[in-house]
Amino acid sequence: WQQELLEILIRHPELVPGAQAAIPSDRLAFEPARRIFQACCRLSDAGQAPTFDRLMLEFDDPAVKSLLVELDERGAAKEAEVPDPESLLNDLIKSFQEREAIKRRPVDEGSLREGELAPEQELDLLRRIEEQERARQGISDPTDG
Repeated sequence: WQQELLEILIRHPELVPGAQAAIPSDRLAFEPARRIFQACCRLSDAGQAPTFDRLMLEFDDPAVKSLLVELDERGAAKEAEVPDPESLLNDLIKSFQEREAIKRRPVDEGSLREGELAPEQELDLLRRIEEQERARQGISDPTDG
């Protein structure tokens, strides 16, 4: 997913703010990918488009530059297959959030079992778990009427 994320962002730098808002850079486990993502975010925050050419100037490390070239080439090759990169990015973000929720689940369940939370916090946590499970299973929210 990290590779796909960077392929999209390098080819479509205008999507960086959305990715930055949803994915903390420390969640990218592959260090060179994390560095590239952080550079994209830093450039975007500074009002500069993190284009391939601009990113190439950000790094001196030949391995990172090589990775950038590879990501750009793969992204270019996939562009015909991806008519809506924003939709693909949203799918990646949703998948990321689901994986994060699964990782958090044992901690959340432990907090509920141990009774460590105030009643309002318990209710909020239960609602969040229910929403995540509904989303995971593709169940829409109940409607009145």
